[in-house]
Amino acid sequence: MTKEKALLGWKEYIESSKYSSWDEVVKEYQDYTTKQWDTSLDSIINSNFKKVKGNYILKADLFSILATIKAFYKEPCSTTYDNILCPVLLLHATIPIIDSSRDRGLQQIKKNINKIEVKGIENTKHNVNWDIPNSVANEILLWKQENYKVY
Repeated sequence: MTKEKALLGWKEYIESSKYSSWDEVVKEYQDYTTKQWDTSLDSIINSNFKKVKGNYILKADLFSILATIKAFYKEPCSTTYDNILCPVLLLHATIPIIDSSRDRGLQQIKKNINKIEVKGIENTKHNVNWDIPNSVANEILLWKQENYKVY
């Protein structure tokens, strides 16, 4: 994806993220999770919004989001891989099942970070911690016990 396309896409997303009711927000963000919507997801999502003149709008402002995207193109994350010397756990979504960009990214990360464990968390979408928070927490605790033993 080109920098220009990414910037335009994010600009359109931020500018269109204005909802007149909480139900509209839930309807939009339900697509980001495999979990049945509940009060815990309400709390998570609610922290990303502010209510202005009766509408729900994202707290993240356009300038900050676009500055972050520009930074990724100026200094890609991949330039830091050689400096990561500690053990790393990377948990990723498995839906959609076929995602060539995710697969390419995982291969690049595995190739460049020596001490990495990559796990796909079954039946999860964009935010794995939304879908099955207890399983994610358990994976992290098990990984921590295996990689950071206290003597």
